[in-house]
Amino acid sequence: MMKRYRFIENGLCCDVYYNKEYSNNQCALFLYGLPATIGSNDLTELLVEKGYTVLHPHYFGTYDSLGDFTPSSAYKTVAKINEIVKNGTVRNLKNNTIVLLPNTITVCIGYSFGAFVLKHSIKYLETAKTILLTSPVMSNNKLNSLCWVNEHGEKHLNYVIRTRPFTYRIKNTTEWYDAYVNDNFEHGDISNNSVNNILWIYGKHDPAMIEKLLIEKYKMASESTLSKNATCDIMCVENGNHSINSLMTDITKEKISKLL
Repeated sequence: MMKRYRFIENGLCCDVYYNKEYSNNQCALFLYGLPATIGSNDLTELLVEKGYTVLHPHYFGTYDSLGDFTPSSAYKTVAKINEIVKNGTVRNLKNNTIVLLPNTITVCIGYSFGAFVLKHSIKYLETAKTILLTSPVMSNNKLNSLCWVNEHGEKHLNYVIRTRPFTYRIKNTTEWYDAYVNDNFEHGDISNNSVNNILWIYGKHDPAMIEKLLIEKYKMASESTLSKNATCDIMCVENGNHSINSLMTDITKEKISKLL
């Protein structure tokens, strides 16, 4: 049975899903969307079944992590969780005991906005081998080559600010306009990372996705932002929408399992 505990280190809150019986001594990192409901999902359950300890960090400035929420605080979240994993121990807040963590992150999931965070923070994940991009949003700027969505960045940002002022503590809108709405992004050096498999998964009925553009651009996006040498594939779930659970069919799970 999958279990969960929570830790807070240096102001960063993280939910941990695991099953001791199936442990393979590796971590998977789940980067969630904007907005998103914190909690387990079918992909997390699959990874736990395969022996992974799955980390769901709350971006700095969201939910139970400290600070204000900015694009750079989301990237800082990835850097900090990688540092914590390397250290190897955390405190289970439920029973106040020290817990050993597997000290490598080998799988990373970028769900929706999580794909945007991942493209900016892949440099921190030097041990990541497999990347799963589900309902991926890498850019909201129609002029950006990494944009394949119907969303309007400014409208979406204002929607989150209006409806979730405490869950997503957005105060510095200047940075959000520069980094998220206008998406000023310079590709970093990704030539030497360890990523060897990238799988893109989207739903045929996802209103956010422009399917034609995603199919045209996903390989270029992989090579320019995540890994120049990885094997890259894409899957369409015929009955799927934007939610991650709608994408987790038996066929999808089988494909993912072969990459793990």
